[in-house]
Amino acid sequence: MSANTLASSSYAASTHVGTPNAETIHRSAWLGPAWSLGSVVARHAVSLVSTATAARFLLPADYGLVGLITSLIAFPLALADLGLTWPTVQKRELTWGQVNSLFRMNIATGLGLWGLTALMAPAVAGWFGLSELTPLAIAFGAVFALNGLAVQPMAILSRRMEFRATFWTESAGVAAGAMILVALAVWGFGPWALAGQALVGSIVRTTLAFAWSGFRPGKAATTSESASLFGFGACVATYTLINAVGRNLDNILIGRTWGLDALGFYTRAYFLMTVPVLLSAGALGAAEVSALSSLAHDRNRMGARYRQAMRLSALAGMPIAGVLFVAAPEVVRVLYGTGWEPTALLFRWLLIASFTQTVIVPSGWLYLVAGKGRALLVFGTAATLVQVAAFIAGNRYGPEGVAAGYALANLGLALPGLLASHRAASLPLRPTLEAITPVVLASLCATSVGMSLGLIQGPRLLVFTLKIAMFSLVFGMGAAGQISLLHKLVKERP
Repeated sequence: MSANTLASSSYAASTHVGTPNAETIHRSAWLGPAWSLGSVVARHAVSLVSTATAARFLLPADYGLVGLITSLIAFPLALADLGLTWPTVQKRELTWGQVNSLFRMNIATGLGLWGLTALMAPAVAGWFGLSELTPLAIAFGAVFALNGLAVQPMAILSRRMEFRATFWTESAGVAAGAMILVALAVWGFGPWALAGQALVGSIVRTTLAFAWSGFRPGKAATTSESASLFGFGACVATYTLINAVGRNLDNILIGRTWGLDALGFYTRAYFLMTVPVLLSAGALGAAEVSALSSLAHDRNRMGARYRQAMRLSALAGMPIAGVLFVAAPEVVRVLYGTGWEPTALLFRWLLIASFTQTVIVPSGWLYLVAGKGRALLVFGTAATLVQVAAFIAGNRYGPEGVAAGYALANLGLALPGLLASHRAASLPLRPTLEAITPVVLASLCATSVGMSLGLIQGPRLLVFTLKIAMFSLVFGMGAAGQISLLHKLVKERP
């Protein structure tokens, strides 16, 4: 559909929003994950390079201050889209009037959250004793309004499975933000370089989302016509908010108890920890939720595709987590330079969580595809309580204790999380476990061999090379059958 056609149809509130045809769905089986993976690789590569460059000009305290701000605004940020992305992507029967209703709600919420941030910033700054936090928090709060504008245009691209457009939109935003980050860091703007990165990236992303989607706001549907969408979105948004507590309480505890330098080391370790998940489940997420939603009427085909995606996520993410675990000190030294050594131990603890998240994150797709927002909320609340308890217990032992608590909580939640999501989608769990178990075992064995070689005394480069080489050999031998099977299955992907 052309942008002009899309724009005119958006003003007809009763006109239905189209869904991908069979040819598009089939093509997405190949191109969707490829574009999504390309997007994640490009965005994270740019982020790694820009972060490594900026780290030479910024202090750990700068990252600590911004990490504290982003953790505090993460709670209202979780409500910025009100969970209204997924109704647009998932609902089979959807009118442009309903999309316009969701768009208006997203804008109102974004502006309201920005205003709330501005009002609360001085009080929060006073509580932490950091006066410089106030203007930075207000600047970061503008991201709420920008994200609110972009929610529905981005959701439309996902619904239509236009992953190439999503790739360029997301990548351009990250690239623009990265250039601003490096420029402002070099010019001595300190933490404001990170604020500039967030704002410029969001502006570019929002602008391109409208351009690629062709979405033009029009007449909204009645409240009764949109009620079911808001209901599902409310459950997802509440889950997102609760999950934000679990994801950001660690930063708040470390910043409040151990100081900005300690938080700076922790946030840089956490940033690196996200690489395996982003390159696996993160790369597949948008494509798979869209494709699985289109197959939701056929439970067998949907289950088969989900298990293939889960196997692919494990094959992509677990060995990356293992390699980074083995080479953590070297990775930190190369990316961040001297003065960042405490990050390595934190990084290893967090990678244990990352290892499990390569299969935990894909399990969340099932709630969205099945439209089980309430079930997602119930399990998400229970999981967050476990995670919060782990953070509080670990905080007495410093940042390392918090990282260890995060790792242990993720390990303990992995199997219950898989079981709950499969029940929500009425899928059997055993076939999924059979699909990923060989990859898990191969990754653990390879990591153990790599770590044992680290005990050898010798030139640092030689030992590092041996660790990576043996990890690759052991994993390749253990997972060769799974890689071959996945290649065969993808050719006949449902």
